[in-house]
Amino acid sequence: MYSQVLYHLGLKRQVQVVCVLHTVKTKDGKIKEKRNLFFSTDLKQSPQDILNIYQARFHIEFCFRDAKQFSGLLDCQSRQAQAIDFHWNMAFFALNLTRAEQLLHHVGNSEEFVFSMEDAKRRTYNEFFAEKIFRFLPFNITFNNFKHSLHSLLNLGVKAA
Repeated sequence: MYSQVLYHLGLKRQVQVVCVLHTVKTKDGKIKEKRNLFFSTDLKQSPQDILNIYQARFHIEFCFRDAKQFSGLLDCQSRQAQAIDFHWNMAFFALNLTRAEQLLHHVGNSEEFVFSMEDAKRRTYNEFFAEKIFRFLPFNITFNNFKHSLHSLLNLGVKAA
């Protein structure tokens, strides 16, 4: 990792540039050197902080995407700042609660954990639909009695199962 303060013509100011060099193996087996450039207008930031912020950026973008698509982040119709704040907090709370639930049920290494709000929504819908079907069955058969044996059915359509 290399770092240098440079003048950026387009921004008309100095920026701190961080260059990360790493080697990548190509499909044909050759080793190629790859460079990634990151920059910040805050000249007091350390190069490691700049790199960490850029890496965290994608996690933050996925959180906003999931909150918009699955927990109604943009659906608030209030004009009061307090109500809008509450709505945003509840949208992100629902997202984080779903993530925590999936993490609790995850078996294996935590580095292998893949969160998908779409999969959680689909799995919950499959459970809801299965419960609805079991209500029509005779002889007091309940969904909870067969929940473990229906694992593959409940994961129908789930991508990261």
